[in-house]
Amino acid sequence: MNDSIFSEILCQPGPLSAVLRAATGILRQAGIDSARLDAEILVADALSVSRLELYLQHDRWIQAEELRRIAIRLERRSKFEPVAYIVGCKEFYGLDFHVRPGVLIPRPETETIIDAVREWFTPESIFRFADTCTGSGILGVVLATYFPRSQGVLIDISDEALAIARSNVQLHGLKQRLLAVQGDLLHPTARNQLDLVVANPPYLAPREVEETMPDVRLHEPRLALEGGDTGCLFLQRLVEQAQRALKPGGMVCVEMGWQQEQWVQGQFHGPAWERTAVLKDLAGHDRVVVAHRSKCQRTT
Repeated sequence: MNDSIFSEILCQPGPLSAVLRAATGILRQAGIDSARLDAEILVADALSVSRLELYLQHDRWIQAEELRRIAIRLERRSKFEPVAYIVGCKEFYGLDFHVRPGVLIPRPETETIIDAVREWFTPESIFRFADTCTGSGILGVVLATYFPRSQGVLIDISDEALAIARSNVQLHGLKQRLLAVQGDLLHPTARNQLDLVVANPPYLAPREVEETMPDVRLHEPRLALEGGDTGCLFLQRLVEQAQRALKPGGMVCVEMGWQQEQWVQGQFHGPAWERTAVLKDLAGHDRVVVAHRSKCQRTT
């Protein structure tokens, strides 16, 4: 741990309010844009209290061991390690998930996939789905939670990601309906067996990864970010494999880069697909492509 950070925290007055101010200053000096918010989250995590309690207990005297825990978290954040990795969890679609280095941190734009599925299926629907490139398993877990009669398989090529996905399946009590397996995209699935495929595959080109924020560029797994030289490698392969895995009339929802809309839609042209649409995220960017396998199309 950086002694200067620890010393700066220790030399502050004992009340929680003063420690929180000092923590905010440290993060701001390190170049963290969201310094106040991050300080609140990290101090609350170190003290095992809510952010609200930071203010309700503003005059609480912070002890040496508590200061040490705070300083450790601040040092990690000062190196642009994402807050979600430091505290070990992240909220997605109203549910909490275990998150560790080795998986992407859940992002609000990915919730667009869930919104699309909820437009098509009802809570009473009985269906089978695959969540490939599952990472921490967020899409599959949310789907199984909102659709209690569904069953799904969570697929990822990374052992590390699958371990985290399995921990989230267990966290939400879904081991009877969700199976996490290792594999490349949809290879573990049988032909014509799925009603739904959801995926947030790697879709950035290497140069785009280099242009991301330090939190992403320095800490999130490249395996889950880079989609080949153009960013489209896994998107193209996924479309091909979804045609085989889906039942006639089955649905695929795939996240994409906001400038890839025309190219991705082009992959769904032809007799194998129908009812293709592109959905925007909350920022107004083209984010998710939805397509249905033709009901009369056969795979070979």
